[in-house]
Amino acid sequence: MRPILCLLSACRVLVLLLLVSAADARQLSDLRSDVRVLIGDSGNISARYRFSDTQVDDFLNECQRDAIAQAMPLVRSSSFELVAGTTYYGLGSSNFIALKRVTWRNRVLTEISPTKLDMTKEWEEVSGAPQNYFMTFASRTVIGIYPFPADSTSTGTVKVEFYAQADALSATTDQPFNGVREFYPVHHALAYCAASRTAAIDGQNDLAAYYLQVYVQTLSRLASLATARPSYLPSFSPTRDASPQGP
Repeated sequence: MRPILCLLSACRVLVLLLLVSAADARQLSDLRSDVRVLIGDSGNISARYRFSDTQVDDFLNECQRDAIAQAMPLVRSSSFELVAGTTYYGLGSSNFIALKRVTWRNRVLTEISPTKLDMTKEWEEVSGAPQNYFMTFASRTVIGIYPFPADSTSTGTVKVEFYAQADALSATTDQPFNGVREFYPVHHALAYCAASRTAAIDGQNDLAAYYLQVYVQTLSRLASLATARPSYLPSFSPTRDASPQGP
C-alpha cells in the first residue's frame, strides 16, 4: 500500500509543479485548486467537494500566518513625532509583529528591557535626549522612549522598521505575502501546508506528513528570499573612465 501511496503523491506533486510553473504568482483561487489537486478532492457532478472554499481558505490563511511568524519576511516602516514630556507612543499599525530598527535624528536607538530599566531608580522620571526604546508585554503595539524628551531640543521624528503580518487572503485574486514579487517562487508552500492539514483530517496521514515536510523545507527558502539582496555590492565602488589622455 505504501509504494502505491508514494507513487500517487509523486504524481500529485508533479501536477502541482506543472501548475505553478505556468504562472509567476499564485492567487487565492489557484491555491484552492492546488490544495484539491494535492489531496484528490476533485469533486464531480455526483459528489461535492469534501472541503468547501471557506474551509480551504481558512487553512490557507492559517498557513500564511504560520509562515510569516516563522520566516518574518515582511518588513514595513512607520514614524511618529516625539512630544516633550511623553514616554509612550502608539505604532498605529494593525499588522505589527515585532520591532526591527528604531532611529531618531539618524541615530539608532537600542532596545532596553523594562526589567533592566527597573534597576534604574525612578527611571520613568528621567528626561533628556532619547537613547533607548522599550516595549512591554502588556501593550505590544506601544513603544516607550527612554529618556523621554524633555523639551524641543530632544523631540523630532522617530522612524520605525517592523516585521509585519500579511493581509488575509479573501478575494479570489489575492496573492500570498501581500503580493511581494520576490516571494512568488514560494507561494505554493501554502498549498502544501493546507493540503497537509486537510489530508490529516481525511486520515491520509502519510500524505499529510509528506506535504508538511515540503512546507517546512520551503519556509527556509522564504526566509532566504526575505534577506536576499542580489544587486547589493557593498565592496563595489565606481571608477573613473580610464579614457586615453592627451599628450
